[in-house]
Amino acid sequence: MDETNAKVALIRADRRRGGVAEAMALVDADLRRALSDEPHPLLIPAMDRRAQAHPDVLSALADSVLAGGASEFTVSSVDPRYQAELWGRPAKFTTADILSSDADWSTISWSGPGGDPGELRIPAAAASCRCRIVVGLAGAHKVFRLALGLASLAALVHPADRGFVGGGGGIGPLRGPLVRGWLAMRSISGGMRPTGPERRRLAEVGRATRALAALASHASPSFSVVDAFDAGQGTIVAGADPVAVDAVAAAALGFDPMEIGHLRMAHSLGLGVADLSRITLVGDALVRPRPRLRRDPADRLLRLAATAPMAATLAPPRPHFATVPQSEGSRDAHRV
Repeated sequence: MDETNAKVALIRADRRRGGVAEAMALVDADLRRALSDEPHPLLIPAMDRRAQAHPDVLSALADSVLAGGASEFTVSSVDPRYQAELWGRPAKFTTADILSSDADWSTISWSGPGGDPGELRIPAAAASCRCRIVVGLAGAHKVFRLALGLASLAALVHPADRGFVGGGGGIGPLRGPLVRGWLAMRSISGGMRPTGPERRRLAEVGRATRALAALASHASPSFSVVDAFDAGQGTIVAGADPVAVDAVAAAALGFDPMEIGHLRMAHSLGLGVADLSRITLVGDALVRPRPRLRRDPADRLLRLAATAPMAATLAPPRPHFATVPQSEGSRDAHRV
């Protein structure tokens, strides 16, 4: 991993468009450096139907990209709002869903926590592009705890493979309060072993985390913009290190970046910097205001998710469940 500090712009603004423009101006040299290798960048907005990137963010980013030297750009979405907002600009629109029947695909091989193999497919054109720019929308995520910039890479994945990168089902709205209260009660009252369904969910989270890390390694973004305007009281974060951008956005929302599984793994694999002490902030100071973000009902459980590479190089996350009391010398005494 590069030992130099990563540079990240953090801006708090009254309007999204102005906030993105100001943040991009602070890291303009980094953006121009990324565009010097590829004048036809690929913009990858968040694909979750419930949490799509705001058109104002994409519009301001497009202006910065064109001003930075791009001759045209492609957007990995056919959302009519984006097409209307970017009207008149040299933009193309497409998605992996449209390409799934006839595109050439690049295959990414990876392995799960137990060594079980897996594969992800992304369009060959996206894999060969030398400037990929992710546009994330900060929000709670049922698998990764937080949806930030790196999670937007799922938009590139073949529709049949998206279940590997956090596309599975979460907890329904009616069960959410019950799950949240049950986990909180267990955390406070002495703890217990995770149940069978909880262990299976943790295994699925570990598998999805490894898949996302493999995707980020194979199709690493050259630049990242995270819109935390609603969740973080007007916060916009941008920079050339996508892991550092996500780490700063997570911290601005009150999370410890090292307790976000895919950020810890990306850091340990050398894909970027998630250690806040090694990130140089420009713009506004990093403060942690009272967040407006409502966490996933199973957030206490999701924070336990870890994988072997992380455990070998980083300190484990703080436990949520206390030591299970057992007789001295018992093989069942453990911390979960």
